[in-house]
Amino acid sequence: MKKLLFISLLIIISFLNSCKTDFEINAEWEDISVIYCFLNPNDSVHYVKLNKCFLGNESAYVMAQISDSSNYANANVMLIPGTIKKTGEFEEEGQEITLDKTTEIIKEPGAFASDVNILYKTANNTFLDIDKDYKLKIEIPGKENIEAYTSLISIDELKIIEPYYNFNLAEGSTVQVKWSSIEYAKLYELSIFFTYVEIANNETTEKTLEWVQKSKISQHTDGGETITISVSGDAFLQFVASKIKSASDYNPNAIRIAKRYIPNASEPNNPLNKYPLELYFYTGTEDLHIYIQVSQPSNTIIQEKPSFSNITNGIGIFSCRANKTISKKTITDNVVDDLSESEITNGLNFYDSNETIAYWQIIN
Repeated sequence: MKKLLFISLLIIISFLNSCKTDFEINAEWEDISVIYCFLNPNDSVHYVKLNKCFLGNESAYVMAQISDSSNYANANVMLIPGTIKKTGEFEEEGQEITLDKTTEIIKEPGAFASDVNILYKTANNTFLDIDKDYKLKIEIPGKENIEAYTSLISIDELKIIEPYYNFNLAEGSTVQVKWSSIEYAKLYELSIFFTYVEIANNETTEKTLEWVQKSKISQHTDGGETITISVSGDAFLQFVASKIKSASDYNPNAIRIAKRYIPNASEPNNPLNKYPLELYFYTGTEDLHIYIQVSQPSNTIIQEKPSFSNITNGIGIFSCRANKTISKKTITDNVVDDLSESEITNGLNFYDSNETIAYWQIIN
């Protein structure tokens, strides 16, 4: 029995001595380009963020602090107008726009190097042709060309169907905000801005609150689809009360007066002639919507999520977003009365509708 145990120990020792520990845990080095670019037809300057993935034998935290680990020494970055064919091919139709390297935007300190924040920027006053699609082309020495395509969103075509003018956001009421979808836009985000003036210590201050609504997704990107968001009057009053009371400069003794548009014929551009509500729309393409969806944290026990990229010979996203402000919207008199008298907001010292009308008539 002892002899058998001794032989077994020899076999185990021999096996352990034969094991090698000098294996490589890192895969063979590969240069992977990472690109982020979101064109906006409203902008006059456009940026491309270009970096590279890195892998080495040092700690990732150490390497991340070295700018050369994630930046290219040389790269030619271009935007080219044209048309995306139904076959998926891109037909160039115009002069390419060259982007130059810039470090003008400071990067906040963090895990990655912040001493040099390299971006690629178009010249000032570079306005894109809304009737064209755009190709992003990047040339890096020793690598295949990086390419991606996107269509532009013509945000000016976005129109409110209803309500046309008055928003009845009184207690117990619900407003159906409806608009018609536009071509190439898949993601819609709406913020409602409410403006009022605050009078305290003989000083009058104009203040604006942003009320963010839930995102909406169109069924298709052909345009012409009616999209609806339900906006509750109770939720509006609760939002106003919460935002005002939670502000760092909240003054419980201040007088508050909702903006009211009263035309002044002698001063048509007077900033006092301002409506209390503005609608701010933010839109994005289908690619941007998908990218946001797959980038969100998983809320299930399945933590692994699919990745998304529309970049050829690289990873990342090249897409379009667009924004538009629609003004000249107001609230009905019963909403102004509720701001003054409802249990939700009656401690905020809002003028009622009669006091509000009288105040703006005197000011104008």
